[in-house]
Amino acid sequence: MCLMIDGMGKKKMCLPHMRRLPKDVNDECLIQMHVVGFLAYHGTIKPHVFITYPNVHNDPILTVTVIHRVLMCLGHPLPLVLYVQLDNIVREKKNSIVFEYFSMLVNQGVFRKIKVNFLPVGHTHDHIDQMFSTFSRQLGRNDTFTLPKLFDVICDAY
Repeated sequence: MCLMIDGMGKKKMCLPHMRRLPKDVNDECLIQMHVVGFLAYHGTIKPHVFITYPNVHNDPILTVTVIHRVLMCLGHPLPLVLYVQLDNIVREKKNSIVFEYFSMLVNQGVFRKIKVNFLPVGHTHDHIDQMFSTFSRQLGRNDTFTLPKLFDVICDAY
C-alpha cells in the first residue's frame, strides 16, 4: 500500500468562492481554507480530502491526524509494508512527530515496515496535483458560499 499526501495552495481555496470576484471585495473579507489531499493506493486508488479552517495549523499534528483517519477508513487487512510519499516541508511532515507516529505503527504491529520517500522539489505529488487541478477547474465553474457546498463541489470534481 502506498500513501501520498499534499496540501493545495491556499490562494485557490477561499470562502466565499466566486467565479468572478467583484473588484470591491477585499481579500481580507475571504476565509482562506486549507485543503489536504490524500491518495491511498491499495488495490484501487482511493482519494481523500480534508478541509480545515484557517485557525487549524498545518503542522505535524494535522499530518498525523490525516494519515490516521485514512488508515482507519481503509479497513483490514492492511499489508505488511506501508510506502509513504511526503514533501520535504520540515514543519509539517519531515519531523520527529510524524516519524514517531510511524514508529508507533510498527511497534504496535500495524505494519512490519514503513518506507518513507521524499522526492525532489517540483516532482513530489503528480497525481495529487492533478486532483487539485481538477478541483480548481470545478471551482472555476461554480460559486460556493458555504463549507458544505465547497465540499460538494470538490467531491463532484473527483
